[in-house]
Amino acid sequence: MNTTLTPHQIDAPHPHHPVAKPTQPFSVLAWPAWRRVLMVVPIVLLLWLAVWWANMGVSPW
Repeated sequence: MNTTLTPHQIDAPHPHHPVAKPTQPFSVLAWPAWRRVLMVVPIVLLLWLAVWWANMGVSPW
C-alpha cells in the first residue's frame, strides 16, 4: 500500500474545508456603466422634481 501523496493531492483543497477567497473592497467604480447609470438616474430625477416643485410657489404643507 502506497501512502505517499502526489503534489496534486497535497495542493488540492479538502472537500469539507473550502479555500477562503480574499474579499475585495466595495467599489461602485468596479460596476459596469449601465449599473452606475441605473443608480444615478433616479437620484437625478428626484432632485429635478424637487427643484421644479420649489419653483412652483406652492407650499408642500
